[in-house]
Amino acid sequence: NVPVVLAALLAARHGVPADRRTGHAPRLDVTGALLVTAGATLLVLGLVRTETHGWTSGTTLGTLAAAAVLLAAFVAVEARKREPLLRLGLLGPAHRPVLSANVFALLMSSGQFAAFYFTSLHLQQV
Repeated sequence: NVPVVLAALLAARHGVPADRRTGHAPRLDVTGALLVTAGATLLVLGLVRTETHGWTSGTTLGTLAAAAVLLAAFVAVEARKREPLLRLGLLGPAHRPVLSANVFALLMSSGQFAAFYFTSLHLQQV
């Protein structure tokens, strides 16, 4: 693996153009990062807990509603930021290949992680 890494580093050094600084360092979007992290965490928590609480329980619905509010707030905040965490224009019709690639990656990784999860559950039962 070491020769492959060295070859990749050499190729990158000669093939990737130098970074041109614009005069200021990019700012970290802490608000957006906190909103999307909290929203995604609550979304996963709400989905995982449906087995114990059920889909119609107040806990599940409240968790999923809070996730929806936080993720909507993330979109609203990112739309107004000067240096957003995610440029929402990348997901618009002008960049349809980017949107398609992201949807495809989401579906593929969801299927892969679901397979890992259900395989581990199955192996615990056998």
